[in-house]
Amino acid sequence: MAELSQTHKKYCLNCFHIIDTAVRSCPHCDYVQPETFNPIYLKPPHRLNQQYIIGRVLGHGGFAITYLGYDRHLGTRVAIKEYFPAEFATRAPDGENTVPYSGEKQTLFQLGKEKFIVEARLLATLRNPNIIRIRHFFEAFNTAYFVMEYLEGLTLKEHIEAQGGQLSWQTTKELLWPMLDALEEVHVKQCFHRDIKPDNIYITRQGLPILLDFGAARQQMSGATTNLLAFLTPGFAPAEQYSANGIQGPWTDIYALAATMYYALTGQVPPVPQDRALGEIELIPPSQMGISIPRKEEEWLLKGLEVKWSHRPESVQEWRRMMERHTVTTTMELKAHELEKEMEMAFLRSAILPRLMSRFLTPEGEKEIREAATFVGLKAERIDSLIEQALLMTGSERRQPEAPSTGSTESPAVKTQPIKKSSNTVAVPKEESPAAETTETAPAETESESKTTASESTTARDKKRSDSAPVSPLLRKAMDPKDSSVLPPRIRNSVGMEFVLVRPFSLNGEQTEYKTFNMGTPQKPYMVKLTHSYYLQTTQITQGQWRVVMGHNPAHFQGDDWQPVEQIAWDDVSAFLQRLNMLNEGYYRLPTEAEWEFACRADSETLYSFGNAEAQLENYAWYDQNAQGRPHAVGLKKPNRWGLYDMHGNVWEWVSDRFGLFPEGEFSDPKGPDTGASRVMRGGSWNLGPNYCKTVSRNYESPGYKANNLGARLLLEAY
Repeated sequence: MAELSQTHKKYCLNCFHIIDTAVRSCPHCDYVQPETFNPIYLKPPHRLNQQYIIGRVLGHGGFAITYLGYDRHLGTRVAIKEYFPAEFATRAPDGENTVPYSGEKQTLFQLGKEKFIVEARLLATLRNPNIIRIRHFFEAFNTAYFVMEYLEGLTLKEHIEAQGGQLSWQTTKELLWPMLDALEEVHVKQCFHRDIKPDNIYITRQGLPILLDFGAARQQMSGATTNLLAFLTPGFAPAEQYSANGIQGPWTDIYALAATMYYALTGQVPPVPQDRALGEIELIPPSQMGISIPRKEEEWLLKGLEVKWSHRPESVQEWRRMMERHTVTTTMELKAHELEKEMEMAFLRSAILPRLMSRFLTPEGEKEIREAATFVGLKAERIDSLIEQALLMTGSERRQPEAPSTGSTESPAVKTQPIKKSSNTVAVPKEESPAAETTETAPAETESESKTTASESTTARDKKRSDSAPVSPLLRKAMDPKDSSVLPPRIRNSVGMEFVLVRPFSLNGEQTEYKTFNMGTPQKPYMVKLTHSYYLQTTQITQGQWRVVMGHNPAHFQGDDWQPVEQIAWDDVSAFLQRLNMLNEGYYRLPTEAEWEFACRADSETLYSFGNAEAQLENYAWYDQNAQGRPHAVGLKKPNRWGLYDMHGNVWEWVSDRFGLFPEGEFSDPKGPDTGASRVMRGGSWNLGPNYCKTVSRNYESPGYKANNLGARLLLEAY
C-alpha cells in the first residue's frame, strides 16, 4: 500500500486504502468516514511503533480500547488492543500519551498495566487454532499494546440473531465443540477464561469459532481480587463467581460454555444460579421447550449447568467423556476408573519393566510379577495384558535363561568398531541389528555382499530393514498406505512432540553414499559415519510435555508451557523415557552425541549450522547477549535447514553418551565410552556466550546434576 504523498489524502479507517480527504464514503469498502473523534481514542491516522496505522475503534471496555489497524510491514489488517482504564487515566492533550490520575489511581493504573502484560504473555503461549492469536507486544505512550490477528465475521451472539435467534442442536454442537480443545489448553496452564459468553466467541467467515477476550483470565492469573464483578455476565457466570470465596476451576468455564450452548439452542439466557438455588426459578430443559435434542445429550449439557460446582464435571476431559459416551457418569465413578488405571500403570512401571532390563522375560521373572500382583488385587487377565503390553513396548520376549557359554571369550558388551578403510563393510552394533533375535554370531559379510548392500537405494534399504523389524505404531499410522516403504518426513506423537526424519545417507545414481563428518579437530580427526535413519524432536522437551507425562513441572522458569523444561537430571530423563515408552508408539531415547551433532550440522561444516558469522547467531539462538537472563519458548528463533529449532542456545541438551576424549580414526555409529561417571550435554544455553553455542561445543556433568539451563531433546527410532 502506498504512503500518503499529499496532505489532501487520507487512509480509509476501515480498509486503509488511500482516499481523498473530502471523501465521506470510501469507494473501496463504502465505510463512512467520521468527521469527529472521541478525544479519549487515538486519533487516526495515528502511527504506532512505526509499523501500525490506527483505524476505527472496534470496541471499548473498562480496561482497554481495541482498534482496527494496518500492519505496514506485512500489508494486512490487525486488531490492536490498548491498555486504557478510563477509571484510572485519561488521554493527554497531544492525543497520544496516556496520563494516569494521581494518588491511589496511579498505583492501580500501574498494577493494571502489569496485568495487561500478563494477558499478552498468556495469549502468546496459546497455540490452539480456536484461540485468538497475538502477533506483537510493545509499550509506548506511557501504556501498553498488543497486536492480534483481525478476524472477519460475527460474534456468536450476532450469528445466532442472523439465524433467527436459535440454532439446531447439531449446528450448536458442531460449532462449539472445538471450544473444548481451546479450554483444555487454557486449563493446562492453571488459569481459566472466566468470561465465556456469546459475545466472546467469534465466528469467522469460514465458520471457525474463536475464543476472545482473556481479560478475566488475566485478572485471575495475576491474583487480582478487586473488581470481582467486572467480568461477570449474568446468566453465563456460575454461582462461584459471585463470591470472593467461590472455588473456581475448570468447572467454572464448563458452566459458561454450557450456558452459551443453552443460549444458542433455545435463544434464552439461563436464569441466574442464585435464583435457581433459592428455588425461585427453574432451568427449563430444552426438550421441554420443544427443542429437538437427544435425551442423553441433553443430560450432559444440563450436567454442565449444575448450580453447585461439585456436581459439575471437574475437567473438560471428564465432560468430553460424558459427551462421547452419551451417558452421565458420576464424578466418583470416573475417579475410581482413573484410580484403577493409575494403579495398573504404577504396577507396570514398578513390577514389570524392571524385569525386562535385559529385553528378556524369564519364567522366574514372570512368576515374581504374578506373585507381586496378588498384593495389589489385579486380576489374572489384567496381568496377562500388562505383561504383553510391556513386552511389546520394550521389544522384549519370553525366554528361558541361557546356559553360560564356555567356548567363547567374546565380551557381551557392545563395542564401537573402527571402519576398515579397505572395505565398504558397515559395522552395526549387534544390539541395534533388528534381526538379532538369537545369541549366535552372524557370519561376517563378504566384501561383495557389503558392496551390494551399499548400492541399494534408500527406499529399498528402508524396506529391507522394515521387513526384518516391525515399524512402530506411530510410524505405521503416519505412513502412506499406498507405499509403506517410505518413511514420513515429519511425525507428531500423542503428547504433541514433533519429530523430523534425519537420513545420514544419500543416493548417487545406484550408490548409497554415507555422510561421514568430523567430530574432532583437524589435528586429531574423529571421523564418524551413521548408518541408520532416525527421527529427532524438532524442539527441546517443553514444560507442558513434561507435565503431561510426569504429572509435575520441575522447571525453575515457569509460567509458559512452551518453554523448555529445565532442572532435569540425566536420570530424570531416563524416568521420563520409561513413561513415554509406555504409550506403545515406538522406542524413544536420548540421541547419541554423534546423532545430535549430525542433525545439528544439517550438512554444514561451519562453526554453526547456519555458517561462521557470529553476528547471525541472534537469529537462531537464545544466548547471553539476547536472552535477558532466562530461557524462552521453543521454536521462536529460526530453525536449521532440516527444521530443528534451538540446536544452538536456550538450554543445554543431555545426550546418551558418557563423557570421554574423542578417539582418533574413523568410526561407525559411535556410542561413546563404555565407562565413565559423567554424561555429555550439547548445544550451549541462554546464559553462555557464542563459543558455547558452536556445533562442536561440549559439556558434561554427573547423571544426577540439575540446572536451570539444562534440558533435553528426544530421538525416536525409525525402526
